[in-house]
Amino acid sequence: MNPFLRTFAASSCLLLIGSIALAQEADSKVQPPQTSSTGVATLNVDRLIKEFPGIQDRLEPLRAEAKKLEETIQIRQIELESVQSQLRKTQPGSGEFVKLQQQFLKLNGELQQMVARERGNLQMQEAKVLLGVFREVDDVVKKLAKERGYKLVIRQQSTSFDDEQPLPEIMKTLNRIVFFEEGIDITDDVLAACAKKPVQP
Repeated sequence: MNPFLRTFAASSCLLLIGSIALAQEADSKVQPPQTSSTGVATLNVDRLIKEFPGIQDRLEPLRAEAKKLEETIQIRQIELESVQSQLRKTQPGSGEFVKLQQQFLKLNGELQQMVARERGNLQMQEAKVLLGVFREVDDVVKKLAKERGYKLVIRQQSTSFDDEQPLPEIMKTLNRIVFFEEGIDITDDVLAACAKKPVQP
């Protein structure tokens, strides 16, 4: 063979081997999407609520309202305790005693109604925020399930095996435990995908 051709062939062979090696190295660095051999994935609800992008900003106005409510409750309780103190110092059965007793019952009833009403409103607002979060999560989960072939995505809660818990909490933990293989939790992937989406008002 012509020496030049022999050299060219050898060089081409080395370049080909080098290209194959680089391609294999690149492939080894690419992480395939997380999949499950059973077509099942899990989603940690507790982590989603704590770590969902922007959820703290959405809840901040509710925290401010809750703080204001607690301050109002404290003021009302001081008024109630003042009337109660006067009531204790008043002769039972007297006209003043009856008047103070009626005032106390009225203030106490109004306070209880206000607390139930306002806390109920706050709970409804918080529920709306969480429903909005889970609508966004559902959209992401559906997309991941379709891309990766998941047939079932199980929502789970963080569990604790601490034996110092009260019995009711231990029973709740035992009732919601689901055993599954490692590597099928897609919570990190869902949070990452949600972080890329436009912030919802």
